[in-house]
Amino acid sequence: MERSVFNRQPARALILDLQAPMSPATASNVHTALRDVVSFLVHLLGPGRVPLFSLSVLRTYTECLFPLQPLKGNYSRVQSALLELYSITNRYIGGKEGGGGVARHSSLIRGSLLDGMQEALSQFQRLLQATKQNNSQSGSSINSYCPSQIEIIILTAQPTHSIQQSLERVVDQLDLENLKKIQVVSINDPEKPDKDHELEELSQSTSSPNELSLSVFDVIRCTNDVPSLQGLFKTWLYDCSTDVEHIQIVLPSSSAGVVTGARVNDENRIIIKCDVWERMLDPSCLPTAFSKNLTIQTGSSVVSQTQSSGRGSTTHTVPVYRLKSIGTVSCDGVCESVVYGSPCIVRSTCCWKLDWDELETNQQHFQALCYQLKERNQGLLLATDDSFGSSVASSPPVQVKANYILIPSPSPASLLLKAVVCNELLLPIDLGEDEVVHLLPESIDTLGESLSKLEHHEIYNPLNIHSGLYTVINSSTSDQRSRSSTETGRGRGRGRGGSRAGLSKRKSTETIASSDSKRMPSTDPVPLTVSTGASIGRPSGSNVPPSLPSSLSGATVRGRSIKRMRGANKDSFIQGGYNLP
Repeated sequence: MERSVFNRQPARALILDLQAPMSPATASNVHTALRDVVSFLVHLLGPGRVPLFSLSVLRTYTECLFPLQPLKGNYSRVQSALLELYSITNRYIGGKEGGGGVARHSSLIRGSLLDGMQEALSQFQRLLQATKQNNSQSGSSINSYCPSQIEIIILTAQPTHSIQQSLERVVDQLDLENLKKIQVVSINDPEKPDKDHELEELSQSTSSPNELSLSVFDVIRCTNDVPSLQGLFKTWLYDCSTDVEHIQIVLPSSSAGVVTGARVNDENRIIIKCDVWERMLDPSCLPTAFSKNLTIQTGSSVVSQTQSSGRGSTTHTVPVYRLKSIGTVSCDGVCESVVYGSPCIVRSTCCWKLDWDELETNQQHFQALCYQLKERNQGLLLATDDSFGSSVASSPPVQVKANYILIPSPSPASLLLKAVVCNELLLPIDLGEDEVVHLLPESIDTLGESLSKLEHHEIYNPLNIHSGLYTVINSSTSDQRSRSSTETGRGRGRGRGGSRAGLSKRKSTETIASSDSKRMPSTDPVPLTVSTGASIGRPSGSNVPPSLPSSLSGATVRGRSIKRMRGANKDSFIQGGYNLP
């Protein structure tokens, strides 16, 4: 069973209302947040999370700065539109054109809104019709993609009830066939008096919107600061597809016996269907120039680089990192959802090139750090040092900074290093608190009895949990050897004077053996990771545990030959006892 990702993403048409009471500070915040997120979207790998985008400004009339078109491949046009937006807001709201600080007549506002929305809808319908026509005429198996719906976002500083009333009077004049919704975002000014909010809520409670407006409009409020506005625009990055659930959690039914293994009989089980939401964007979804500094490269990283480049080398190198401390944080105050990547165990160095006195002093300092962090129950926040490795005469180049946390352990001689997400990669969280329903006692009792049927473990011991990876590797290697011996026997049967066709066939056999991971084993392995929409944008093999061919991890991307994996991870070990947050 599979599901499609990012196939229900709507086109986004953003209309920025510059009418009063839009202030220069508010317009500047909107411009900064939009510039950062849109520039981020342009460089994001994988399928388009915002397949089409347009930008318009609303004054006494509507002006389209960026017509509806894909963001990818249009970086220069996007930057030109954002520069023009900055110039217009400075002229218009600053008073050079006599606008921004004077309230306009409501009928004029309604007319401008109607023109802007109609223009966005007409642009979308033209693109949709052109795409269908091109696909029908091309006759190719790979057709051009165009979303089936468009979402209009109106960003305004006006009270929500005012802009909603204006929209209700013109919504019947719109073609709603391809319209998903109209999202009205009211930017709340922190300096706005509370009585204005009370009047707005009173007006909303006394008004009675029609049924059409309830199905079309989505009215929300946003705080007037850059992080909140960035979070608003980042909601566009979520997968909008709801055709099928993402994961299924299987539990024994309350009538079943005690379950000691991972398998549950089909007739005695409870299936809970859930959706998976990304908490952050994986750094591998960005080009290597931006993402290479966001994780610490280890030996596993070298294997991944060798696989992606397709050529081996006798010497492999990774950078030496200098991590600068930027603060401490309570271990209980670090949510597991903001850490990513493979954790690394950190111990005092045993580099033989250091003097004995320096080694001893270094070991004393490291173990003292372990002791202090454990006593304080704190983690050490770290960031990469840009100046490390650069010459003193020249200023260091601007690079992406990675952030990490060192977590103490009961062991006095080791720490756990984990990468923590930064502002740019963080996605707005929705815990679904608005969807909380009243729990029935029957549901509580049923799930309580179901959990009681499962075997309980006081600690998690990975030595007792098996994925079947060794079995799949051995099976795949045996199949490869049998195929190679069969092909070799056929080649020998032709004799030394084989034809060119025989030589060509031998070469093709070697090619098949070198990329044998493309042939999946007869028994499909269980995936080692949960594939989300972000997995589509990663380079080959990056959505699986390092050093494993993707054919052995159950991933959908193609990996390299199993021969390259022999002898990998011989010195793996387990370091337990960490108090993970």
